Amino acid sequence: MAKNKSINRWILFLLAAVLFSAAVLMKVFPILIFIALAPLFRLAATQTDAENFWEHADLILFTLGIGFFCEKFFDLSHILTISIMAILYTLPFIGYVYVKQILGPKTGIFLIIIFWSAIEYLVLKVVPSDQLIFLTDFIQMKPDWLRWTYRTGYLSGTVWILSVNWFIELAFRNEKFRWSFLVLALIIIAGPIIYGYLNTIGVSDRAMMLSLYNNGTVASAEYTERGEWLARTCAWVSVLVLLFTVVRQKVLVKK
Repeated sequence: MAKNKSINRWILFLLAAVLFSAAVLMKVFPILIFIALAPLFRLAATQTDAENFWEHADLILFTLGIGFFCEKFFDLSHILTISIMAILYTLPFIGYVYVKQILGPKTGIFLIIIFWSAIEYLVLKVVPSDQLIFLTDFIQMKPDWLRWTYRTGYLSGTVWILSVNWFIELAFRNEKFRWSFLVLALIIIAGPIIYGYLNTIGVSDRAMMLSLYNNGTVASAEYTERGEWLARTCAWVSVLVLLFTVVRQKVLVKK
């Protein structure tokens, strides 16, 4: 049984690494990014209390590192940035497993989405820089797909991408394929894209976001007022979840 689990881990790792790298290299039509991280969700979902999650975490770290290396066009001068970003974006998976071990197996894996978005917002607030890598960057060449982010912020594209990956993982989670989750994933992909093509208001892009957080100046007064609303909300929710988990852990220890 252990052998099968080991094989499954490597299959998921290879699948994620190939899809994630391909999504990076195909930014002109980045549809692969909506399924590339589903295997990583699966790696986190298969963790049990009896297992050492670091066996999963290192594969997640390597997958992200490979993808970000491709994103930087295989330029070794960016290796420090690539390593830091890969480590940071592995933390949401580790955070989910930690919360799951304390709060129980029914803990929703959607926490990975919240934690990831929170880390992106924290990184943006602390060190806003052109060198940073955000998940939304993988679809920035399709601005029409992101017109709805004008009100929610550029980083809300990360929530969109990860949500689709989550539903893809749910569709394949059990032995019996669940079509309902695949249909939901397709709806979540298509809905914002269709709205984006119909919307004529504007788009929140990377340059606008960095301008706001670097020096507080930005072309859109509405965007300045709202900022990265969705990512900021995820950051606060993450704090509350982690605080509750820590308190719960201390209560269990006392018992």
